[in-house]
Amino acid sequence: MPTLADIQIRAPFITADPVARVYRLYGTTGYGGPRDAPHGFSVRKSRDLKTWSEPQPVLSRITGPQEADFYWAPKVYFYRGRWYLFATFGHGVSVLKPRARYSSIFVSDSPDGPFVPHSDGPVTP
Repeated sequence: MPTLADIQIRAPFITADPVARVYRLYGTTGYGGPRDAPHGFSVRKSRDLKTWSEPQPVLSRITGPQEADFYWAPKVYFYRGRWYLFATFGHGVSVLKPRARYSSIFVSDSPDGPFVPHSDGPVTP
């Protein structure tokens, strides 16, 4: 199993699940990794915060009204029986030519996803 030293992930966020007795590490995928890696968010699990499972996708390519090619900083919270993923997105974003970025909320019955849109579009912080 990979250790933290083995993991390359952007914008990490860790949750503790007292019911499953496991930690989950969420992060941005597809940036700084293999060129064919899909942009989105993944989750890894650990019981000791030292060794982690292989990543599993929880949110991949978004299409429709919230279409994005920039994914950043997922945060996942449990609220009233469901899991909510808050994150920053953008479309047509590049370092040399920045575009608008926005926040969106996604929801799932499981902390392992898949997460689906909670609203029809971006939300105001």
